[in-house]
Amino acid sequence: MSFRDLIFNHLYHSDINYIILSLDFGSPALERFIRTKDRRFINVGICEQNAVTVAAGLWDSGVYPIVYSISSFLYSRAFEQIKLLFALQRRRALFVGVGSGYGYAYDGPTHHALDEVSVLGPLPGLSLYKPSNETHLTHTLSQTLEKQEFSYYRLDRGTSDFSLFQIDDISVSSFRYFEVLHSTPVAIISNGLLFNRIALRYNDRYSLINFHTVHFNAKEELEVYFKERYTDIYVVAFEFEYFGMDALIRAACSGMSTKVHSIGVTPSTYKHYKDEDKLIQELLYARIP
Repeated sequence: MSFRDLIFNHLYHSDINYIILSLDFGSPALERFIRTKDRRFINVGICEQNAVTVAAGLWDSGVYPIVYSISSFLYSRAFEQIKLLFALQRRRALFVGVGSGYGYAYDGPTHHALDEVSVLGPLPGLSLYKPSNETHLTHTLSQTLEKQEFSYYRLDRGTSDFSLFQIDDISVSSFRYFEVLHSTPVAIISNGLLFNRIALRYNDRYSLINFHTVHFNAKEELEVYFKERYTDIYVVAFEFEYFGMDALIRAACSGMSTKVHSIGVTPSTYKHYKDEDKLIQELLYARIP
């Protein structure tokens, strides 16, 4: 099942007061809302800025808004509204962006979401979630709805049927913003479905860190954990190098002997990729020693 349908199935059974605002974007699980809970669903059309403004009004009216769209359109076209109406005025909403990174690679640069972290990460109070499996999504979503958080879910396209326990003799250490597999001097950091592929390919050679939550306050926990623990860290992501989560890792490791290596995309190369698998092979795997 896709991540977005997991979210909507969870919402279907939730008893909080919410309304889903879809930017003319459907999903199989949304069909149930349209048929049986139409008062919980509004198709606002293709108007990202207006949708976020409506969401602010819903919050002021006592409703927890869920804004749902393709990610590249949602955060880039409506950034001013997200920043001014939510981050700076401390309103809350759940933003669901589908197609993080190269999720819609074949549609070209208009659909590439490579700067979600650099654009949204500095916003005060915002939690950026990128789940890699159903267990993590269910856990974080339950907390998000219970606390009615100001959050943005960066969802990959594809299914969530991966379990860390597919890896033999696994040892997982969980922290607030990330979880760690194994303990070796060299680590690979990633998240989402890309982390799953890396975990299955490299689990017997490196420490694997699933950096599933980016938050303004994450640097402190990272500093404590990383302190002289690794000789090298490879940050692998569908993001612009030096402007994504690797920037946060570099800041956390500042002053340490740890070498941080960014493996992602650059402004000169990202437009050439319309196939996610080709990108993984040529741009990411080829650069991991």
